[in-house]
Amino acid sequence: MPSFDPVQTNFSAGEVSPTVLGNFELEKYKQGSQRLDNFICKAQGGVERRGGFKYVAEVKDSAKTTILQEFRYKNEFFYILEFGDLYIRFYTSRAQIISGTPVEVATPYAHTEVTDLRFAQDEDSLYIVHINHPPMQLTRTSDTVWSLEYFKGTFAYDYEWIGRSASQANAWMGICWSPKLNLFVAVSEGGTNRVMTSPDGITWTNRTAAAAVGWA
Repeated sequence: MPSFDPVQTNFSAGEVSPTVLGNFELEKYKQGSQRLDNFICKAQGGVERRGGFKYVAEVKDSAKTTILQEFRYKNEFFYILEFGDLYIRFYTSRAQIISGTPVEVATPYAHTEVTDLRFAQDEDSLYIVHINHPPMQLTRTSDTVWSLEYFKGTFAYDYEWIGRSASQANAWMGICWSPKLNLFVAVSEGGTNRVMTSPDGITWTNRTAAAAVGWA
C-alpha cells in the first residue's frame, strides 16, 4: 500500500492534545505536532532549535548546594548570580566576571539556606529575604563592583539614620518586638521616621506591674 508523507511548514499550534489527533478536519490539527523535542514554535509558523548549554565555570564548591539567580538591569545588562555557601559570584556575556580573581561578595547565607532565598529586583538593586536573616539589598555599581548590606526598610529617600543612646525625649507611638531576633523597634510621632533599636541579644525582664511605666 503506498504511503503519503505530507510537507508541513506551519507549527504555530505547537504540540496538540491527544484528543485532537483524530480530528484532522480542524485547522489546529494541520498546524500542530504530536511531539516536538528541543524546538521552539514561532508565531509565524516555523520552528527553531532551542538554545543549547555552554560550560562557563565550575561553582566555587561543587560539594555544597548552589543556586543561580537572574539579574537584569534596564534590558541592557544581564547577569547570572551564583549563590553558594556564604558568597555570591557573578557571570555576564557567557563568562565569569573576574578582576584578578572571581568577583565575589560575602553573604550570611549558608549553603543549606540558599534554596529558601526569595528575590525581588528594582532597577540596579536586588532585595533578598530569608526566614533566618534580616532582609538584604544587593546593589550593582559596575560589572566588578557589587555591594551587599542590610535593607533599612521604608523611610524617606536618602534619610540619614542617627544613633541614639536615650529615649527620654521621644514620644514613642509604637513598639515592635521580635522574640526570634531579640530586637525591638520603637517609632516616634515626629515628622521623620525616628527609630530606636535595642542592641542585639537584649535580655527582657518580666514585670508584674505597669503602674510606673508610661505606655503610649
